Formats: sequence, structure tokens, C-alpha cells
Amino acid sequence: MNSGGKQVVIISQSHLCRNPRVYKEATALATAGYKVSIITTIYADDLLQQDVELLKGTGIQYLYAADLRHKSYRNMRLRLLRRISVNLVKWLGWQLPSALGYAIRGYFSLINKLPADIYIAHQELPLYIGCQLLRKGKRVAFDIEDWYSEDLLPSAQKQRPIALLKQLERFALKNGTTVYTTSQAMAKALAGAYQTPRPAVIYNTFNGKVANPIRYKDRVDLSRPSLFWFSQTLGPGRGIEILLEALTLVQQPVELHLRGNCSEAYKILLFALMERCTQHQLYLHGLVGADELNERIQEHDIGLALEPNDPPNKNLTASNKLFQYLVNGLPAIISPTLGQLEVARLAAASVFIATGFSADVLAHTINGILASPQIFEQAREALPCVIKFINWNAEQHKLVQLIAQAIEK
Repeated sequence: MNSGGKQVVIISQSHLCRNPRVYKEATALATAGYKVSIITTIYADDLLQQDVELLKGTGIQYLYAADLRHKSYRNMRLRLLRRISVNLVKWLGWQLPSALGYAIRGYFSLINKLPADIYIAHQELPLYIGCQLLRKGKRVAFDIEDWYSEDLLPSAQKQRPIALLKQLERFALKNGTTVYTTSQAMAKALAGAYQTPRPAVIYNTFNGKVANPIRYKDRVDLSRPSLFWFSQTLGPGRGIEILLEALTLVQQPVELHLRGNCSEAYKILLFALMERCTQHQLYLHGLVGADELNERIQEHDIGLALEPNDPPNKNLTASNKLFQYLVNGLPAIISPTLGQLEVARLAAASVFIATGFSADVLAHTINGILASPQIFEQAREALPCVIKFINWNAEQHKLVQLIAQAIEK
């Protein structure tokens, strides 16, 4: 497909290495011949270094609306404005876009210098910015990675301008030049909630290549089955406590490996819960870059994608981790959210469904797999066929077509 060198500006609000969907989208469009720029907010030197490594040789321009790595008068003002805005939302119910992120003016200053054939908005603050650009007559695509107004625990929701997010979601879905999201379940729910056309679906999958031989850095005892779970953050509300309770009912000794940022207080809680599981071993690991994460996934036997079905966003999205397990050669155990059941229908025998999100049901599922080596081997053997049609190569082709069609509108 000939892009004619058209300009695409992607608007995000997090480091590229912490949002693989933005990175995959940007590189797919750059490979297709578009001139791609990314505008975002950055926070940390080590994460910026990872971003720079990812973008080497891509020709993608990387710009910061806010650079919060260092102390400065400007950054103090940005942080103070965000803190005040969040408190005004929490205590007075004011629906302030400044509660969604940093440096709105910084974003528009860069955008005004980067006329584009189309802008692509990711995440909450860019949703607001994208709607403003639409009102100015610009072409704007919205990648609705999450259902923002229906996400997070109630305590966190109090600090978010939910009414504003709903208005923005409705406007984007009705008026966006093109809109896409992460699962058919999410697309159907968004269209039903706002009475709008259904968004397109771009699964947040990856391209995987299983190393041969696998290099073991995480696992300690290869005679024990190894269960693996990862996310950016290890914390409450992610099903980890239910998983540890389930392990008290798992008969065969296993290693459980959890990877993500973990506070000291939560680490203490996890090991306290593990005292009831003396036959098992728990290992905690920090975050790593994308390539190394793929290698670390491949060390283990079973991936865990245990999402709660509340809030609605968790129920509807197809989690990144599930795709990442599959393309890296790991059968997965999933909780029965609508988004993950959708992927399970695609992946067939390579996904084991825990029929409920409870310790008893999860333990029953794990015990069944460990007691049936033949079933597990069949699941692993089915993966090469699964990977052929849930890989990023297929999804990026759909994405490039969507953007090409949107620019021609």
C-alpha cells in the first residue's frame, strides 16, 4: 500500500516501552511508508533509554509534551496543577481535563507545529486532545485501548472526571474519522452504551519467536511446573490474592513467578500469604524490556491471565498478557471474562478456561492440567497453528488499511 509519504502524529501519554500498542502501531505505519511522529509525556531516564533503543532505525520522530524527569519550576507547576485538578474532581466533582494528565498546552504547542494528515489518539488525555482536534476539522483516529470511564477500582474512580470521559467517549465514537479497540466484546459494548457505529477491532497481539534452546534465568527447579504472571504493576485488584489462595489447594509442588513493579508493603503481603503454601515457591521479578520479556515468558510452562470481570473494562478487553503467552509458546489459564473467552475461541486447545474467578475453581483447573501431561502437551503442540492467525503481522495489515481509508475520507 502506497502511503505517499503522508504524515501521521500519534498522541500518547506514557513511555513507549510501557505501551507496546503505540510502538507496534507507529512502526507498522512507518514500515508502510508514513512519516510518523509520537507526542507523549516522559517520566524516567531508564524508560527513555528503552524508548530510544526501540526507535533506533525506525525514522520515527519522538517528542515530549512534558518531560517530568527532573526538578524544575515548570515541572513543579505541572505537577501542582495535576494534583489540584485531581482533588477538585475528587472533592467537588469538577470535570477537569487537566485531571487526566500533564501539559495540555504543551501537547497543543507541538501539534500546531506538526500538521498531519491524521492524528491518532491513545489513552485518556489524548482522547480529550483528539476531540478538540476533531472540532477544529482535523482527521482523528481513536485507538480506544480501554473503556476509560469504566475502568479501575471505585477508590481510584473518585479521582477521575468520569462524566467528562463519558462525553469524550461518546463524541469520539460518533465523530472520529476512524475508531478501533481491542476486542469484539469491547466494540459491541461501546457501540451499545453510546448508540454509535461499532468500532473496528485490532487485537493487541505480538509476533513471537521461541528461542531454541531456551535460556533459564528465572526458574530455579526445572523438575517443578512453573506458572507465570506479569503486568506493569503487582498490586491489589489483579487477582493475585485469589491465585495464592488457590495454591493452597494445588497438590503438585510448583514454582510461581510474578513479574512487575511491586511495593515493599505488597511484597510483604504476598510472602505472608505464601506461608500457607509451604509446598510451593514464589519468586518476584522486576520489569524488563520487551525482547527480554519474551525470553523470560518462554522459560515457563503455563501463563496466567486472571482478569476480574469487574470493572467492565476488565471484563471486555483481551489482555496483552494472554496474546504474549501464546505467541511465546505458553498455553494459558484464563478467567472467563468476555474478552478472554473471545481469544480462547481463536486459540482453542491452547487455552484452559477456569469456569469461575474463585480460588476453588482456579485450583481445580491447575490440578487438572498438572494431572494430565497429555492434555498439556496437546495444548503446547497446537500453538504453532494458533500463532499463524493471532500474530501482529495480521493485525498490522488491518491497522494500515484502516488508517489509509481514514486519510482518504
